[in-house]
Amino acid sequence: MNNDISQFGDFSIFGFVKSLQFLEHKLPNLLGSALRTIDFGTAGTFFFYSSYGDLAEAEDVIVLKLGFLRSPTMLPLSAKQLLSQKSICAEEIDHRAFGGNALVVSFDKRKPGFQAFKTLMSAPQLYYSITNNGILCATTLKALTSIMDCVEVNQDAIVSHFLFSAVHGSATFFRNVYRLFPGELLQWKEGGVNVKLVQDLRFSDADLQFDRVDQRVLDTFYERFKCITHTYINDIGISGQNFATLLSGGIDSSFLQLVIKELQPDVQSRTFSYTVEVPSFEREVEYAKQASAILDTKHTFISVTEQDYPDLLIELTKTIAQPVFTSVEPCKFAIVQSLSQMSDAPRFLFTGQGADTLFGSGTASKLKKLGYLKRLPALDLGLRWGARLLASESESRRRLLHISELLRHMDDPHHFIAPINTAVSIEDFTLARRAFGDEAVQQALEDRREREAKYLDSKNSIEKVIVLGLLSDCYANQVQSSELFLSHGRELLSPFEDQDVIRLSFAFPPEVRYVKGLRHKYILKDILEHKITTPITRQPKGGSMFHKDLFRWMQSGSLRDMINDISLPGFLKRQDVEEILAQPQFPRALILWHLLAWDVFQKQCF
Repeated sequence: MNNDISQFGDFSIFGFVKSLQFLEHKLPNLLGSALRTIDFGTAGTFFFYSSYGDLAEAEDVIVLKLGFLRSPTMLPLSAKQLLSQKSICAEEIDHRAFGGNALVVSFDKRKPGFQAFKTLMSAPQLYYSITNNGILCATTLKALTSIMDCVEVNQDAIVSHFLFSAVHGSATFFRNVYRLFPGELLQWKEGGVNVKLVQDLRFSDADLQFDRVDQRVLDTFYERFKCITHTYINDIGISGQNFATLLSGGIDSSFLQLVIKELQPDVQSRTFSYTVEVPSFEREVEYAKQASAILDTKHTFISVTEQDYPDLLIELTKTIAQPVFTSVEPCKFAIVQSLSQMSDAPRFLFTGQGADTLFGSGTASKLKKLGYLKRLPALDLGLRWGARLLASESESRRRLLHISELLRHMDDPHHFIAPINTAVSIEDFTLARRAFGDEAVQQALEDRREREAKYLDSKNSIEKVIVLGLLSDCYANQVQSSELFLSHGRELLSPFEDQDVIRLSFAFPPEVRYVKGLRHKYILKDILEHKITTPITRQPKGGSMFHKDLFRWMQSGSLRDMINDISLPGFLKRQDVEEILAQPQFPRALILWHLLAWDVFQKQCF
């Protein structure tokens, strides 16, 4: 193990071990005198270290708070206040006493035991591994796997990765390494671990319900959102640190920056975004410039070139010790690397990430269109007859048959083409089914659907799909983004993934939350248009993605050598890769990214 603590950035690590030999040969080499231990005799030894966060201690308990918490009256809560208000004690965490976006842990000083709770949808993560010697816990995979005696890839994660670019549920990419999921409470006592879900998405706020959307409701929503954001800014001020915003120029980040501007009208905010040096990204750059001008920010672009990208991907994989979730993450990594070279760089960075899964995206509009089409009599038959009139290999014929099949099976969760399976995945399961078999793919899809059923089990078809994205892609992306920023001593703040904001969004029934007519995310758009004169709400946003250029880099550019050097898994042939590369259509070609990310992970982390 590399004994340079700087390689880990900010992290926390703790656990119980029966044998002191582990502590003598592992942790002191890494942490030295900073390591805290409590000897419980024959029961074992507790160890603890954290490079960041808020720590408080009483006679019988130690409390660690990573992230931001607030009281029901919207006041920031410190670890000391959690103790004094008895929201947390040695044997209990009262999760109903606070909201926010945080991981909280309490350690019993009298007997071996601890408990940990993650708010919805907390960015700070807790990973853990149970061994014959005890339990090891850390807030990053790199820190945890660096102190484990044996590190092996989780073979069960392969299907999930190639379908979704992530592992769902409590599993991780490492064998015998697990993670705490949002809303879950983990308790370790008497040598055993118990995990249970104590906070789901079934909110029952009789005093917080918006049955319709009018200007009064929008004003109420906006003021509550602003109040929540204000607690973040207050907490940052108490810490003596500063902050900035990741401003892409889209609806989400622009809305968030508008709130910040109103909260600090006399301060010119600092904002950052990345720019990929390709022609297709020029529109995204213009959007960021436009939003910065409208919202009066001091904006900095961090440039990423085609030549930079392979090294960014490799270095990021080593840093977070897992496959990189999307092609955007290396660009975020470029931002945090640049920040680490600035003498006045902010510690905290706000991001608008997560708004799509609360207030709707293009997916919600598409699902509503399908609902309209399904009501049209004999449309399915008409589509199939129309397809017969077209050339057998034409793209138009394929699309007509695809829509026809989709309409027939859109309410059947066990059919591959159903939106609940395709809306937030690779969409085309042909290669995956051939590679893994129908049973394995169906099981992976069912495991993911069960997560939504556990947290909500919505009867609204659009909400069911969108919440599935919240609990899968959105959450996985948030955690990975948070960890890559922590690797360079920065904390990413996502108000849209804050438990209190999620609760606020669920005050709107699903029928009005996501789409009005066919206009998605209209709640945020209407507020922006009411507050400022801006074209932001009417511009097509690319999601800061650059798929066409990414696939071109794979075909003949800076990523071609890495594609050629991929150690292909047994279920794929080189011919499969070349056929997709020849015509890399999104989203089918996303499997190339999954394949590349997995190969880099295997080579850099084992």
